[in-house]
Amino acid sequence: MDTQAVAVDSTGRSCSRGFLASTLVLAAAGAAISILASSYTRPVSLLLDENYYYPLAEGILKGSYQDGYIIRPPLYPLFLAGIFKVFGVGFSPALVISSLVRGGLVAGIALMGRRYVSALAGLLAACLVALYPMLVFTYTRFVSEVLYVPLFVASFWFLDRAARTERVRDFLGAGAAAGIATLARSTSLFFTLAAAVWIVARKSRAGRFSRRNLASGAVLVGAMLAAISPWTVRNAVVHRALVLVDNSSAYNLWLMTSGKQARDATEEWTSWGSQAERQKQGYARWLEYLRQDPAFHLKRMAIVIPKLFDPRGQPDVYSLSTIFKGGSARENPALRGTVKILAPVVFWVITAGGILGLALLERDRSRRNLVILTVAYFILLHAATLARPRFLLPMNAVLAIWAGALIAAGLSRLGLTRRNRP
Repeated sequence: MDTQAVAVDSTGRSCSRGFLASTLVLAAAGAAISILASSYTRPVSLLLDENYYYPLAEGILKGSYQDGYIIRPPLYPLFLAGIFKVFGVGFSPALVISSLVRGGLVAGIALMGRRYVSALAGLLAACLVALYPMLVFTYTRFVSEVLYVPLFVASFWFLDRAARTERVRDFLGAGAAAGIATLARSTSLFFTLAAAVWIVARKSRAGRFSRRNLASGAVLVGAMLAAISPWTVRNAVVHRALVLVDNSSAYNLWLMTSGKQARDATEEWTSWGSQAERQKQGYARWLEYLRQDPAFHLKRMAIVIPKLFDPRGQPDVYSLSTIFKGGSARENPALRGTVKILAPVVFWVITAGGILGLALLERDRSRRNLVILTVAYFILLHAATLARPRFLLPMNAVLAIWAGALIAAGLSRLGLTRRNRP
């Protein structure tokens, strides 16, 4: 027997077990942090978008799906209603299950990091995601990002695989994954269309603008549309309108250009009658505004981008230092200091470190270009339209992999990592 081969195999199994054990520890830590945050820093009242999702889930539990003032993707309300069905209506069960989903996201990032770069990079990326304050905050709320962030990361993995293999079945899988993510948040609908354009235009084994690339892009979009089609058909039957996923884009685009506060805008929006009429009026009034000010979205980007990249301008994150007990709320100075340091540090390590790590360390051109497309899409889309710091979470979850790679490379240069050799 080749003793050297046995030693190599033993070392490989040991490293794999060590990686999996570390991944489970980080996933458990990520879930535990979210459970603690939701237990102590979560207010007892519903806020903002929660007033849409929570009552909708309660209505679904009673057998009625009432969209409310706007049509939104169905996956998160159905997820929430499913939790209510199994564990009863209330904050605690839903927040605990959401925290476990975040633990799964942490584990997924570790596995993707190992596959794309190295085991150490994956573990470091998972650690960043586990500690990311904006992600912790988001998973203490009833918002669609609870499902959308892990679903987007999964759809990214499928799309990356399809772009590298160029196999039809992989593009079918990528389109289906994108469709499922779209049913959590329509952001993925437009991202998939942008990815299809990239697939068609990129230089592949078949060349640029080839029939094969065109077919691949068509399969990707077709599979996505097939995945969302049951919801599209439902909207056509219920609302007698072509609403692929939601009509929130019409509402949001009109809201930005209307100059109204959200409450006043919602009252006017609901006065327009059916969901079909609201969608029609929203787009029409937005386009009418653009005729008067064609550069509106460009000017908005110049104002919004600095805010998106300023962690100090994210008051939501700092609410993690407020402890709610009974009917009172008090700020914990130690938590405040921790969040004040952690929020900007982790944000910039993930965002800037991820971009730098991608530029310096990623050798796969296809994957590098896909990440560049992802970053450009999320920044430009939300800077030009509705901007919320949590809207960048899917992008930053992906970037965390290359932030981890950059840290791992730095540790290696310093001689602080150990390489097993046969």
